Amino acid sequence: MRTFSLLLALLVAAPAFAQPAPADRAVTDRLGTQLVTLLVNPVQRSAALDLTLVVAEQRPDVDLRPTVDALLDIYEADADVRHRRAAAVALAAIGDLTSMEQLADRSRFEEDASVRRTTVQLLGAYAASLPTRQAESLNFYIAD
Repeated sequence: MRTFSLLLALLVAAPAFAQPAPADRAVTDRLGTQLVTLLVNPVQRSAALDLTLVVAEQRPDVDLRPTVDALLDIYEADADVRHRRAAAVALAAIGDLTSMEQLADRSRFEEDASVRRTTVQLLGAYAASLPTRQAESLNFYIAD
């Protein structure tokens, strides 16, 4: 059943990548929700993180905000350092200011040096892409 869920998510996403025009809104809305289901499942998490990143980078029209809470939870609590770094990268690719502020806040308590370093680099690059006023709130978290 788990494999079927992952394949279903891939089948839903694959045709969307092949279409030059934006995908039907109903399909793209469901994709975010389906990714959450995969992200919270430890067995499917690695593939779900990869898929979330691909969708975030290649399909900016897909609303991935439903995945933010799951990604933040993975960043904060997953035992696998690779998953925590991947969650930070996916959050940066999604590019939502509120979620990046939450990531910055959580990064202050990050004990693993590689995860913290990756997160600070991502936050710095994200802050540099923002207008000055928005970047100020993010820089507050980074400087702490």
